[in-house]
Amino acid sequence: MTSPLRALHNLGQSVWFNDIRREYLEDGTMVKLIEENDTSGLTSNPAIFAYPAQIDLL
Repeated sequence: MTSPLRALHNLGQSVWFNDIRREYLEDGTMVKLIEENDTSGLTSNPAIFAYPAQIDLL
């Protein structure tokens, strides 16, 4: 069964994870998100998405 995140990736969407924590790097959570769900990136600052979203609305 395809995960919902992988399904989004297959539709051409870049999936970003907005919650970075040291333990995710240490316990393998990030590796799992990348390998099993095609996560494209991560951020601890969602404000970086506000400007591109505003441009798309113009």
